[in-house]
Amino acid sequence: MEPTPDEAPSHASWLGRVIDDRYRLDRVLGEGGMGAVFVAEHLRLRKEVAFKIIRPEIAGDAKIAARFAREAMATAQIESPHIASAIDYGPLPEGGTFLVTQLARGRSLAAILNDGPLPWPRAVEIAAQIADALSTAHAIGIIHRDLKPDNVIVGERDDGAPLAMVLDFGIASLSHDAAVPSAPSSSGEPLTGYGLVLGTPGYMAPEQAVGDKIDPRTDLYALGVILWESITGVVLWSGDTLTEMVSRQMRAPAPSLREVSEADVPAELAEVVASLLARAPGDRPESAGVVRNELRGLITASPTDLAALSLNAATSGGMPAAAMPAGAAQPTIPDRGRAAPLTLRGEPRDRKVLGLLVACFVLGGALLLVAGSWLLADDPTDAEATRSATQEPAKKSKAGSMSVHDEDDDRDDDRDDEDKGGSAEGGDEFEVVERNGVRRLIRRIRR
Repeated sequence: MEPTPDEAPSHASWLGRVIDDRYRLDRVLGEGGMGAVFVAEHLRLRKEVAFKIIRPEIAGDAKIAARFAREAMATAQIESPHIASAIDYGPLPEGGTFLVTQLARGRSLAAILNDGPLPWPRAVEIAAQIADALSTAHAIGIIHRDLKPDNVIVGERDDGAPLAMVLDFGIASLSHDAAVPSAPSSSGEPLTGYGLVLGTPGYMAPEQAVGDKIDPRTDLYALGVILWESITGVVLWSGDTLTEMVSRQMRAPAPSLREVSEADVPAELAEVVASLLARAPGDRPESAGVVRNELRGLITASPTDLAALSLNAATSGGMPAAAMPAGAAQPTIPDRGRAAPLTLRGEPRDRKVLGLLVACFVLGGALLLVAGSWLLADDPTDAEATRSATQEPAKKSKAGSMSVHDEDDDRDDDRDDEDKGGSAEGGDEFEVVERNGVRRLIRRIRR
């Protein structure tokens, strides 16, 4: 709706009214010559909704009534988190028609851009969500035809990331195989056709502006204009008349995004925008889904700029915590207090080196085990001496107590051992020594 001060009636008197015993009109969102949009409460569900009305004298126009019905049918069929879907549709008691849709919370992109350009990551995230909405609509044969900043509402998620919603499918075009019920005018005349120009100057693709056949790539051109203006903060196509605007579009390509924007825009983003603004439909990307994926890839490739996605960062000088888009990966912050873990990247050379290190470790361990076993093994003669020494004290252990220990540095024991003919050569020797009524088994280690 494009209101003018002279023709736009006030709908303030409607506030407080209950329509269809379900919807109470609480406040006005916008007014125009055709009608108004209210915030209403669904009294049974206790939920706020958007309540759009068409004035009786306007609803009497068969084509306008049919387009209003088409908007209801189209938005009811589209299931997307980025499109305000229709909930209800019906006649008003005094004439006219109402349409109830999901309430999109936030500000229009047009109002946001009035405050200045957006950081390119935030502008790209919003454009990616618009492309996602277009991809869903195009899949069932719906072409928006009037995509512009006024028809995009931008809110904010809990994490600060933007949430864009596309509105107003009132002049949407349906393909012959669209999965949407048709809403022809009562006069039998088609709602759209060749030579009929519907749309907003400055956002219409060249083929749309001259009345040629349109297709989903027509919406992609409008998306390119929105993205270009969101980053640069200036109007792309201007002129006093539609003819002058179209003439400028036809004479030369759009100025390069990197030449106009004051921000450091990636070259890849400038290429995507240039392809969207191609004058020939065949030179534009093949689908909105392709555009969505390319735009999201640009954000993922530049995690240091994700702080610009925050609504607060876009409207103030602060730098809040980075807001993450859907499906993006959380960047990790290295812990400088400890060493980073070893990661295996899978290259053949790295696997060979790792295998060699493991083999050396295993072999070294095996050698240590063999050497230890050899050093600790008893000589057969030592075993025999051990048995004879242990049997002797067993026979004499009827009285007294016995303790077993090693005394390598006991000089008296060394002299006793020499008196008993112990040899310094060979292995360990055992001897029973009695002192102060205590018998002790002494093991002598010969080195």
